[in-house]
Amino acid sequence: MSTSRQTATTTIGTTCTNYAGGQVTITVPSSGTVFVQAQTWLLIDHASGTEDRGGVVIGNSATDCTDAAYLWPVVVPAAEPTYVGLPTPTFVQRPFPVTAGTYTFYLNGYMTTGQDAQDVFWFGNMVAVFYPS
Repeated sequence: MSTSRQTATTTIGTTCTNYAGGQVTITVPSSGTVFVQAQTWLLIDHASGTEDRGGVVIGNSATDCTDAAYLWPVVVPAAEPTYVGLPTPTFVQRPFPVTAGTYTFYLNGYMTTGQDAQDVFWFGNMVAVFYPS
């Protein structure tokens, strides 16, 4: 098992964005599965009349936001009142098949609509656990 925690603030872009420090590394002795979980708080800058939409995911690189099956969606409807720094909790998890070696997994996210510089990762933590085959 390996853990990490993050306290940086990182702006979430319109393309896949890694949370600065949002990674966990684990060395495994044999084939099996590494199960990774992450919890993070986002602050979303919401303007009434504009939907904020995006997602958070665990990737196997700092630019991997591709596996929608493990995506935590982030949505603030356009009808919501304006809110600067809306606290938004997220929790993601994803299994990764592995062979013996060292692996790093990344906490990533993106905003598809409503993005601005005040949409940020705020605090987070990650845990990776190895299960042998």
